[in-house]
Amino acid sequence: MPKVLIVEGNTPELALDRRRAMGGTTAELYGDALREIQPDLEVDYAQPFFSDHDIEAIDFAAYDGMAVTGSGVSWSAADEKAAPFWPVYERAFAAGLPVVGCCWGMQLAAVVLGGEAKAGPNGIEAGFARAVRPTDHPMHAGRREQFDVICMHRDDVTRAPNGAVVTATNDHTGIQAFVFEGGATSFWGVQYHPEATVQDVGYWFARSSPAEGNENRIKAGREIARIAEDPVLHANAAAKHKVGVDILDRAYHLTELRNWLKTKVL
Repeated sequence: MPKVLIVEGNTPELALDRRRAMGGTTAELYGDALREIQPDLEVDYAQPFFSDHDIEAIDFAAYDGMAVTGSGVSWSAADEKAAPFWPVYERAFAAGLPVVGCCWGMQLAAVVLGGEAKAGPNGIEAGFARAVRPTDHPMHAGRREQFDVICMHRDDVTRAPNGAVVTATNDHTGIQAFVFEGGATSFWGVQYHPEATVQDVGYWFARSSPAEGNENRIKAGREIARIAEDPVLHANAAAKHKVGVDILDRAYHLTELRNWLKTKVL
């Protein structure tokens, strides 16, 4: 039975908020998404921002792969506050584990591998990444020439590590995906969230504060969250927010994670 370590990107406060609102932490819901693809997948969790995190207790050799989630923290992957995550990557790479990272997970890998992550020059990419253009790398096998996908990020990988290959881009974010393969190190990363759902977009938008002038975003989030409940009933909202088949076809949306599991883990 394949076994994957999933690393939670959030602090305890953010993780608890997500569990209350969505029924699981980011890592737990990520595990659910992976098991949609591979039902017999066994998962364990690591939580570097939690007080009981002990990297010495993790037997990296016991896993077939490692996945790192996104995060709602306000600091970058290069900030000293992110330091608990860096040795997790280093030990996973040293153990020869294939690693996949989404959003914060990709930014952390970029930093650990010698690249750069910081606030993106074009600002926040909120809700959906539009017209993402992939290369023919196996990570994107099955993707169309361009596609829309769920995303939410302020920071970008602004410089890929030496030796990395950028595999996807769009007009907003120069590095939407990259891979790094060298020696024992295998990393696939995407800036977007193939594991996420439109309910997640609603949750992210709902966390905006009205005091920040985000009333329209909060309203949009409520509309978007209803689409998956009944796409026919909420077809007008789907059209308004350009939520099409790329987003609503769950199997298609999971493309990169499916390819990672089948190519690197199974």
